[in-house]
Amino acid sequence: MKPRILSLLRLAIGLVGTVTGCASSPPPPPSPDESTRRPVNSAAVVELQSCQASLNNTRLLMSETSRTAERTGSAMVELAQHCTAAPGTPSNAASAAAATAAMTPANTVYVVLFEYAQHEIRLSEDEVNRLVLDAQSATSIQVRGRTDATRDNAFDSLLAA
Repeated sequence: MKPRILSLLRLAIGLVGTVTGCASSPPPPPSPDESTRRPVNSAAVVELQSCQASLNNTRLLMSETSRTAERTGSAMVELAQHCTAAPGTPSNAASAAAATAAMTPANTVYVVLFEYAQHEIRLSEDEVNRLVLDAQSATSIQVRGRTDATRDNAFDSLLAA
């Protein structure tokens, strides 16, 4: 019986010690040293990043403008050479047209919109002339379209054919 009382006494002492240890509050967090604190996003750093982004954008714009100027300049030189070769001859007009066509970009995309539920194209004369000129100098032409219908119908199928 005595060993049982001793084990119960040890258990009681252990429980009292555990409960007392758990009931105490944790140590306080360390307080920051105010003399070494600095803002995370200081105004100077934010301004520097903004300036770097602007500089990068300006460099990109400058390189694009430079390339465009080089292309335009070389096309103008070529056009001037064709125009001064033999003024007034029919081959000179063809050369000028070829040089003008060389200045246009390789791929041109035209978007032609139709009015709702209409199948007729309504373009101004300038738009038609520009399309015809580009189509004459094109190596291939692709035409794509879609309807504004929400389901298949015979009229749209007839238009697409």
